[in-house]
Amino acid sequence: MSKSAIQNQLRYIIAREQYMKPLLKNEIISEEVYNEVLENLYDELEVWKYNRIQNPGVEFRKKKREIKNTLAEQNPGYISLTELARNKSQKSTGYTIQMWLRDSGTVDFLTLWENKHNKKFLPISVESNSLTPKMWIKETNAIGIVSRQGKNGGTCAHKEIAMHFMCWLSADVKLNVIEKYLEVICDEESN
Repeated sequence: MSKSAIQNQLRYIIAREQYMKPLLKNEIISEEVYNEVLENLYDELEVWKYNRIQNPGVEFRKKKREIKNTLAEQNPGYISLTELARNKSQKSTGYTIQMWLRDSGTVDFLTLWENKHNKKFLPISVESNSLTPKMWIKETNAIGIVSRQGKNGGTCAHKEIAMHFMCWLSADVKLNVIEKYLEVICDEESN
């Protein structure tokens, strides 16, 4: 590959990187997507440079790209809050999850759960009126909730946290949980 072709490819990569930085900064794309695009661009450059291929095109991208599973499949034992919210309301599932996170009882519950299960948890005060799953994870090193944007993305949570979300979403579910709990307590007392 000629020196000018390599320079042109580098200019293209730099332009793409400059274009994506504001998207990353404003959380329109995730850091994972940003890094993946850059990695693909640099990998293409290496293929072009060493194999003297003028345009590796689609075949290269197909080989490089891994099959991505859904977020719930990547995190066994976690339940999709996005799907739970979608089943309850067809409106914006992200907004529903944010409303749940903005409840002070939710933040207290999540803090208790993280303190119990996560040694790296940072119990800091967060502004609950603008809290999002990504902010919660980033600011506190939380492990009970995972979130990813884009295709096969969404927000998942450990099953105990998902139960809290389900109780917040539906009074019926909350009543059923309370009834089952009282039933178990009564059975234990009678034995």
